[in-house]
Amino acid sequence: MNLKRSKIIILRNMSNLYLFNGKIFRSMRWDKKKIAKVIWASFCLFGITLFVEDFYHALNHPEVYPFGAEGPVVGIWYYKTQELYLWFAVILVCWFAVGLLLCLLQHKFRYLKWWVTAHCFLTLLYILIVNTH
Repeated sequence: MNLKRSKIIILRNMSNLYLFNGKIFRSMRWDKKKIAKVIWASFCLFGITLFVEDFYHALNHPEVYPFGAEGPVVGIWYYKTQELYLWFAVILVCWFAVGLLLCLLQHKFRYLKWWVTAHCFLTLLYILIVNTH
């Protein structure tokens, strides 16, 4: 068998393989639950990235943030001081890290699917409540 023909056969067989945790699985099915888990893990990773970056900017450039009782954030408790805002960012990073870990460990522990659902529901409820005020 020549080299060109062997490359074609290898590429044709590689299309059925999926690399995960250092092992190769043949034709892994992507159903709705797995897609939802990947979407939620991506959302949690985005939240972690967003609030770590926000923590860094609030720590190094506090003049940009309207801390105190001024501006459009008068009634929001975590804008009262810089320290409260930084603690709020740390809490949100930890919250999204828990969601990411739940998504990553769900394939080992089946009972975690309800915790992932609860995490998703509580996060979306929080976003809905914060954006309505």
